[in-house]
Formats: sequence, C-alpha cells, structure tokens
Amino acid sequence: MAQWAALLERMRWFFEPDWNDDDWQHSMNGRHIQLRDHRTGYRVEFFANGNDVQVFIDVPDNEHHAAALSAYCRNDPDHLWRERYLYLEEDDDGTFSPPIDGPRQWESGWRQSAGSAQRPAIVCLSVIEVMRDVLGMSPDHLRSSVWGRDRPGDDTGWGLASVAVPDRPTRRGRAEQCTDWADFVDRLEWVLTTMPWSGVLIISAPSCTGVSSFVQFYCELDVLPEVILHDHGELSPEDCRRRMYELGWSESDSLPEIDAPLWVDPNSETETRPWRRALATRTAETFRSVLSVDNPQHLNFTAFCQNFDDDLAYLAAELGIRRETSDVTSF
Repeated sequence: MAQWAALLERMRWFFEPDWNDDDWQHSMNGRHIQLRDHRTGYRVEFFANGNDVQVFIDVPDNEHHAAALSAYCRNDPDHLWRERYLYLEEDDDGTFSPPIDGPRQWESGWRQSAGSAQRPAIVCLSVIEVMRDVLGMSPDHLRSSVWGRDRPGDDTGWGLASVAVPDRPTRRGRAEQCTDWADFVDRLEWVLTTMPWSGVLIISAPSCTGVSSFVQFYCELDVLPEVILHDHGELSPEDCRRRMYELGWSESDSLPEIDAPLWVDPNSETETRPWRRALATRTAETFRSVLSVDNPQHLNFTAFCQNFDDDLAYLAAELGIRRETSDVTSF
C-alpha cells in the first residue's frame, strides 16, 4: 500500500504548474507521461494539453478486465470518466455513430488553475483505483516513459524515478546491441511510443537482390506503418501474401515510383499509441517469418524528421541495431 500511496502523491503533481514562470505552459504543452505495467501491458497516459491535463486508460483485450473497467467508469459517482472513441462509423443515412464494439479508451482529467487542487486529487485517486483494483496492475512492474512533440523527455522528472523504472532501453541497462527478437520488440515498442511529430523510421532487411525490403513508420497523430517488399525471403509469392495477411497487414495499391508490393496497417487510422506493442511484434514477425531474417542484428535503420532538422541520433543506442550511413528515401 505504501507504493500506491507514494504513486498517488507523485501523480497529483504531474505537469505541476509554475505560476511564476511565463514559459511554463509552452514548455509543458504536448508532453506525455506514461505508466505501463510491463507484465500485463496495461498503461495509463497523462497528456498536457494547454492548461488541461488529460488522462487516458485503454480498454483491455481481456474481456473480464474490459467489463470491469466499463462498470467502474460508468458507475463512478463523481462522473469523472467519459468514453473515448477513436473513430466513428458512418450509418446508411450519412450520420456517424460510435462503433458497436464500444470505446477503445476511457478519458478523465483536470484543468490547471492556481489554488485548485481538489479535482486533480479526486481524479488521481480514481486512477489509482483503476490501476490497482480494476486492472490488477502492480507498482512493482511499472515502467515510465516521457515524451513531447520533438523527442523523448526526462523520465526521472516529476518524481517518476521513485515510483517507476524508466522504460527507455538504455535507462534499463539493455545491452549495447539488440540481443534477440524479444529484445527487439521491447526496444521498438518504446521507440514507436515516443516517436516525435513528423518523425520517420525505416528499418531494412538484408537483400540478395540489391534492393532491400523495409518497414517504414511515420508519426503524425499516430504512427503510420507501411511495408515495401522487394523480395519474400524463402517463401513463394503466394505463401508470402498469405503470411502477410495472417500477420494483420493489408495489401494496398503500389506507388508508381516503387515497383514492389505495398502493405499497410488497416487499423492505423483508428488506433493510437496503446497498440504499439502489437505493432512492434508484427514488425518483428514480418522480418523473421516473411523475410527470413534470423537475427535482428542483420537489420539496419535510418531515421529523420520531416518538419525540422533532426536525425534522431538517440535511436541507434535505443534500437541496438546498425544505423545505415547512406540515406534511404521514404515514400
């Protein structure tokens, strides 16, 4: 219980305003803090949106936990929680309605104002109840991530170091090189979660044809993944196509400038960062079971930001794979 009490005390002061600092709102706006139970994958995200702090909790895939979360949020006597739909479905009459499978997240939060601490305290207590009593998260398994629009942030600020282990691979003492596919998934999940706005990451497989197949990630409101397959490893073209569908990719129209199949994530327009683990796993399986890459050390990557001059140099250490020295053109 002491660990939960300490987390509650810290949580109330996430994005704590400095009312004497005129630049505070500018520096905090667009910042995210995530607390993730690495055992269950469940997570809570705090987002500084101007003077508002928004709190998001994902609806779990586990039906029991999803139902328990829905019951808690709908029956909350303080009406702190509201459903958050990531997309709406168009009806036959042209109107739009929430999808029949329900919300993908529950949202709460508070507005920062001088002298007002009651609302943050109530919301944070409710968040603790959801984490502890509804979802069965454990303070012993919590990892923290901090990021903004331009890059990952300080994961020791706001007292986080005392309540959670940093999720950043190099902060957790990961080896200099990525060791296996499980390690690759862990590293890539953090990278995709904290990707800066307009960031581009391209991970390429070795090729016997001289033209590499690759997976590209582009961060807008969400991370948009695309796969270009210039070859299909040891598979036949038919088996390659079948395997890509099994992994959850969807074949798209090829681009005129690229003579190769283009595959996309059909859910990328309707999902958000909570599903980065699934995307990292799918990416690893694409390299391993489609392109016949037996070890992530055979991969290489390039990265940059389209809206400002930044080569995202930190990614080499976090991914633990080789950075390509020549430029790879994104599409």
